[in-house]
Amino acid sequence: MATLLNEQKMNVPTAPDRAAELHNAQISENYRLLKDAVERQIATFDFEEQPRASVIAPERPVEREVETPQYSHERVSSSLFTTDTLDRAIRNNTPVAPISQVETKTVEVESVAQEPVFGLSAFAKAVAAVFCAVIVTMLTMICINTQIINEKATKLAELEKQQRTLIQRSVKLKNQIEDATSDETIEEFAKQFGMVKAD
Repeated sequence: MATLLNEQKMNVPTAPDRAAELHNAQISENYRLLKDAVERQIATFDFEEQPRASVIAPERPVEREVETPQYSHERVSSSLFTTDTLDRAIRNNTPVAPISQVETKTVEVESVAQEPVFGLSAFAKAVAAVFCAVIVTMLTMICINTQIINEKATKLAELEKQQRTLIQRSVKLKNQIEDATSDETIEEFAKQFGMVKAD
């Protein structure tokens, strides 16, 4: 399904963009000009007259120390390296100027005066010390007050618990007193001990 939709989208004709056409035409023209220039150069170049160099010498010396490499002398037994190939290589190569060593000079620069370093005055140090002392004292007082508040909160919780217990006992005692002073309880007590109600 997706490929069908993609093919339909690709086949939809779009209006040509004039700027894109001009851009493509300029690219094609530039490519044609470069191709013609390369062909003209190749046509005028004579391969047999020009010497072939295998090493390209730099135009100016490179500013670095040149280390002379240490070569080990080994005999290579290969048919590729023969005296004929050596002679041909010497004839085809042009001599290369050796790279000269460049001396580097150290230039002493006068030292520039350093910028003054700013520090705190004695008064500023004293103010900072007093400020720090005040902060430490306030933190200490806050910690002590927090400890006292926690102790008082614990004691208050215990007293509230005792109050609830005493209120419950008081309610029980009131209920017992009401039961003991009721008329039915008094009559039963009197009957138990043989007392009779007077008319």
